[in-house]
Amino acid sequence: MPGGEVLKLFHYLLIPFLLIILVFTGSALGDSAVEYLVFSQKVGDQKIIYAYQPDTLTLIQVVRGAGISVFLQGKYFLYFNEQKLYQYDIAARKSKELTSFKEKELYLEVIPDGPEQALVVAKDDYTVNWYVLELSDGSVRRVKQPPATVADSRTPKVPSPDEKSLAVLKTAAFSQKFNLTVEERINGKFKKTWSLPDDLTIIPDWPVWSPDSKYLAFYAKKADGFEGFYSLYLLDLPGKELKLVEKQVFAKYIFSEIGMKAFIPVWSGDGKHLVFQSQPNGLPNMSLITRYDVATGKKQVLTESSGSNDYPAWSSDDRYISFLSNRETRERQLYIMDKHGANLKRVSPEEGFTEGARWYRPR
Repeated sequence: MPGGEVLKLFHYLLIPFLLIILVFTGSALGDSAVEYLVFSQKVGDQKIIYAYQPDTLTLIQVVRGAGISVFLQGKYFLYFNEQKLYQYDIAARKSKELTSFKEKELYLEVIPDGPEQALVVAKDDYTVNWYVLELSDGSVRRVKQPPATVADSRTPKVPSPDEKSLAVLKTAAFSQKFNLTVEERINGKFKKTWSLPDDLTIIPDWPVWSPDSKYLAFYAKKADGFEGFYSLYLLDLPGKELKLVEKQVFAKYIFSEIGMKAFIPVWSGDGKHLVFQSQPNGLPNMSLITRYDVATGKKQVLTESSGSNDYPAWSSDDRYISFLSNRETRERQLYIMDKHGANLKRVSPEEGFTEGARWYRPR
């Protein structure tokens, strides 16, 4: 298998585990921990990684360099600077070098629910190597294949936070129609209890469970091929009811993880609200961020400005929503607002533009 395909497969197989990490990162952390908004600012050929604390209005420059990639997973703040891997202590504002690799392309994933280890995939030309990294001391050992904790099924199964349900994604051979079913644990075994209507096809990348495991949010459209717009749906699992949240959210399926991330619906920590980006009338140069109340079905547009407003993300305490926007500049910058869309503040500095951001709360 070519190196590029191995990297794609590695990421594809880990999607369910990535979703588990994203769901539990906020809920498992103590309320006393200080939360930061970590973001990457692109300046010329350099990346500057910042951490912003919204309560104290403190902006910390973590690292600057041309080959920076950051991984925020659970309590870990890890980053590669070229081939060297560092762990960052945000309280002490210090970086510790863990190890280094000879390969040029590097990706890691902290192994969930296990020892303090990370799985590293490293690619150099046509060679792909796999390593297990001990996060406690930085030691590395090469492995022939991913550990058994990595799924070996080509059919993605996204578990709910309470691990009592599975969202199962399938497609027939040579078909562009993706099906969604839900399996629930009954008497110790998973059994299919719901299926997506036959006239719909789902975007397979990111069905998102609510923190309480009662709802599943996803994008779908008519499967006949004539309707080009994808709409946002919500499955009420206890009632087995499919609800239309927003019709015609965007006009096409963008076949890349980076492009799709802008549209991933994001749950508040209490599971009461869902925020999402939409493109009115399918216009790619304009987007809005909307908050949906699950109990009432009411929607509120949180961003009224022209231009793009995308990549919304809740803070783990549900007090803030961060997003990217080009409302003031040609390129996107980072902003935060409260959950009602008020108290808007730009976070990113004047220099450069924002590539991406994520909330981080160390344990």
